[in-house]
Amino acid sequence: TAWVSASADLVDNSSVIAVAGQDFTGANYKIYRSSLYFDTSYLGTMSAVVSAATLHLYGAWNSVTSNNLTIQTGSGTHPNIPLVVGEYDKSFYSSDGGAILSSAWSTTAYNPIPLNATGLTWINSTGLTRFMMRTGQDIAGIAPIANDEMAWWSYERGIGYQPYLDVTFTYSGTTPIIATNSAVSITHNSATLQGTLLYTANVTP
Repeated sequence: TAWVSASADLVDNSSVIAVAGQDFTGANYKIYRSSLYFDTSYLGTMSAVVSAATLHLYGAWNSVTSNNLTIQTGSGTHPNIPLVVGEYDKSFYSSDGGAILSSAWSTTAYNPIPLNATGLTWINSTGLTRFMMRTGQDIAGIAPIANDEMAWWSYERGIGYQPYLDVTFTYSGTTPIIATNSAVSITHNSATLQGTLLYTANVTP
């Protein structure tokens, strides 16, 4: 069946729309699963301690009456780049890193999806953070009786619509050393101050 298939019939890596969900048309079932990737390697260079993160998706449409859009993680390097038909296999993905109800889904603004404690552990501080987006009914294996999809604008849609991951963190690297020297060029109303800021962490200021 479509739900347990190890591969998809096709992959679309260039559409401006990303979709998760299921539909039933005629005698055919269709299931849509979408991947997201974010370069979060900068967190490692700052020895960051992540305290919160929120995924933001700009809604395109919502044909769901009672469902949710859930963030899942993949085993190993799944979902891979480039995305291939074999990344469809549901056995690669698990857990609930955060979700939004279909009743709260906006098609005129960004939809914030806070990552829960589990989802926060998936943020990769040395490389790509990878998510697979699925609806709750797909995860539960509940067959659709009609169109049951949630869609958002993809990266290809452009600025103002692209998905983004907002990460809150505390810097825990080396504290910069500040050294000050005597002021020069002193007059009755001005002076030139001198100092040095020594930053030893592996970060580009």
